Amino acid sequence: MLIFEIIFGIIGLLLGIAYNQPFLIILGGGSIIHAIYRFINLPKKDRTILKHGYKGKAKFIRRTETLIKGRHRYLVYYGYTDENGEYHEVEAPGFFTYNQTNNIQGCLWLPIKYIGKKSVLLVDLHSLIN
Repeated sequence: MLIFEIIFGIIGLLLGIAYNQPFLIILGGGSIIHAIYRFINLPKKDRTILKHGYKGKAKFIRRTETLIKGRHRYLVYYGYTDENGEYHEVEAPGFFTYNQTNNIQGCLWLPIKYIGKKSVLLVDLHSLIN
């Protein structure tokens, strides 16, 4: 989530300055820059959902396997009920490894923000440990 990444960056930056540690300064600054870059590159509809959407939880539904450049990759689908009581099943952006999909499947609930049938995950699924 972008907020946690920015908070982590600020803490790292402050600790680096306080203890005169260049590594922590670089780590904190890099984290802040990365979070800003990710926010700027979000599609406009995603920014609108993040700003005005309803907070909710989504549940892992299934994964489908595909072969990309000779490697097995997976698409992940999650489902949620919107503000009108309608159920939606959505494909998560990107492709995932087998271990990542197992970790995603192990999550009880995935935090999201949504407006109707449009949703944005509040967790970076690719950052889950392989």
